[in-house]
Amino acid sequence: MNQSNHQPDSKPRRPWRPRFGLGALMLFMLVACVTAAAASYLVRAVRSGTSYKAVFIIFALVAPMLLMTLLSLGRLVLTWLDRHARRRS
Repeated sequence: MNQSNHQPDSKPRRPWRPRFGLGALMLFMLVACVTAAAASYLVRAVRSGTSYKAVFIIFALVAPMLLMTLLSLGRLVLTWLDRHARRRS
């Protein structure tokens, strides 16, 4: 058999590593914390006898919009601070 066509790889294959950056991990943790807070409010409402459905629905509907508003404002402030620092340099 002719093995002239078979060339071994010059570099060994590296094992797979996840490609998550710090920003993606922080976003995941933020979403997990908001979900845990919603679950906590639901458990508290069930224990106290209040309308747990209303508390859970209100929190579940308001939290994503509030979260996006806060993230957008934070990004806007960071962008403004970055521009302000560049002007001074």
